[in-house]
Amino acid sequence: MQLGMIKEFMQRIEKGKCLIVVISDRYLKSPNCMYELVQIVNNGEFDNRIFPIVLHL
Repeated sequence: MQLGMIKEFMQRIEKGKCLIVVISDRYLKSPNCMYELVQIVNNGEFDNRIFPIVLHL
């Protein structure tokens, strides 16, 4: 995936009205995933938009 496509994809995710976030140890250690999550939080109404699924492997 090209950088421009990734950026566009991330921007669309950030603005989603309803987001399912699958959280794992690997997710929490990934700088890209943490960036994505911070952008989602910064877009507002975090509590009403995010539905987390936590994986215990």
